[in-house]
Amino acid sequence: MLLILLSWIYIIILASIAGISLNKYLGITKTDDLTTIFHGFFSITIFASIWAIFSGLNAIFCIVLSLSTAFLFYLNRKECLSHFLRFKEDIVKLDSFFKLILIGVSILILAQCASAPTLPDNESYYIQTILWLNEFGFVKGLTNLHLFLGQTSGWHILQSAFSFSFIYPNFNDISGLCLLLGNVFAIVALQKFIKSHNRNKTLLYLGLLPVFNCFLFPFISSPSPDLAVIILLAIVVFKFITNYKACSKDELLSVVILTAFLIFIKVTAIVCLIFPFVLFIKHHKANKKHSIIIGSIYTTVLLLMITKNIIITGNALYPLFDFDTFKTSWSLPKNISSYFSSYGNAYGYGISTTVYETSSIVELLKYWINYTGIDGYINKCMVVLLLVFAFFLKHKTFRIIYGVTIIQLVLLFYTSPQFRFYLPFFIVLVLLVLSRVFWKKFVIKFMLICSILLCFGFIFIPSLPGKTKTSSFHLKNIIEPYSNSKYPLEYKTITTNNATLNIPVGIDFFWGTGNTPIPALNEQQLDYFKTYYNVLPEQKSSNLKDGYILKSTKQ
Repeated sequence: MLLILLSWIYIIILASIAGISLNKYLGITKTDDLTTIFHGFFSITIFASIWAIFSGLNAIFCIVLSLSTAFLFYLNRKECLSHFLRFKEDIVKLDSFFKLILIGVSILILAQCASAPTLPDNESYYIQTILWLNEFGFVKGLTNLHLFLGQTSGWHILQSAFSFSFIYPNFNDISGLCLLLGNVFAIVALQKFIKSHNRNKTLLYLGLLPVFNCFLFPFISSPSPDLAVIILLAIVVFKFITNYKACSKDELLSVVILTAFLIFIKVTAIVCLIFPFVLFIKHHKANKKHSIIIGSIYTTVLLLMITKNIIITGNALYPLFDFDTFKTSWSLPKNISSYFSSYGNAYGYGISTTVYETSSIVELLKYWINYTGIDGYINKCMVVLLLVFAFFLKHKTFRIIYGVTIIQLVLLFYTSPQFRFYLPFFIVLVLLVLSRVFWKKFVIKFMLICSILLCFGFIFIPSLPGKTKTSSFHLKNIIEPYSNSKYPLEYKTITTNNATLNIPVGIDFFWGTGNTPIPALNEQQLDYFKTYYNVLPEQKSSNLKDGYILKSTKQ
């Protein structure tokens, strides 16, 4: 916990300086200090992405980043010092109750981050993605080694920038910092709501975000893009509602930056572009002169996404489209890319690819609603929530948010309607409903206390019903966090064609690689593609930076 906290302090300082510098460059003169930190995350991610095209996010990168931010601090020292003082004052001004809540939440978030990670995706490709980024940056054809490595997210790039793997191997907690900042944002907003005379319920909407902490805790011990999307979307919707009637240049550009960041983190968040588009159109006369800045931000992100996709997957529009016209020599073979697409589609409905390909839309909807486990519960809750929210459409902003949610669901039904892809909108709708139903002070405090108790139980009571089996928090984790993987580091090394592969021992699920040194591949996956597709990964040269292709075993 202590080591994580120290790393977070350093990250917040760098992100604050980067955010202040970006604001100044874009002419943003007035925005809140927490949003400025997220602006900093965005600018550092952009810088790291450009660096990763040419080299790894290693010690040299961290030195350059630190020296650059030190120089920016010198240029903007007055603004930086004011930012840090205001940030401190926001915390100091909190009432005793909210200070205790914030302290409790902070300790619990640190404890969860220091515990064993729980997400399967962390073991299948989060860790490996960051290892590759730290060592080599973007690697040509890396998706030919492991299909999931093509899903490299802007959030993984940011985590790689702050993993400090050359100093210590177990930093993997940028999502925990994101949740903590979201909680600070929420608690400050909640106090403003309680103390305000007009009781602005938009403040209450954001202020109730900590109620969901227990549901978000499984995401924070690994660099989950889903967690980042949840927090950022909650802030974007807050800014959208607040600025719908009157939108300044500063707030519009802030929404543009945050939505660009959202898309770079997870392309399924592309529907969020509707929010800045509506604000821009509604306030076109006041903001049309900023069109070039807005276009430049989105163009920068688009070009980086295309570049990243071409290098890693050989497909400029991955994973949305798979056009042969845009293919490269290191692109996935058509039959394997089709398999991966069908696998993702079917997985979202909890069925096999064979059943998916022969099912009608009505049948697919039935499979989706009747999905087993937590997926099925949340799918059913989403249907109920859409019906309930229909009674809260008096406000035009609510109708727009509702419409964006529907568009998101429709798009997901044609791709992969996994609950974690629409969970951000689910949480937004629930928060909006709660803010219109529960506004009494004692009810709000009761919900916050219950949330704290549930989080405490999630971390410190490993036998809670329905809890994923994980290692519980240990006293030694007060200083040092658990390893980035819940699996022990055991592996064997084999050679296929000219490729040397590290095969994890003891990881028994198909895509699992854990914290195995790169290049890593699960033996089940290797055998499957060798048996059914007659291909094996092959290095393009002895230098891993040159990447991979898939070689036919029939030749």
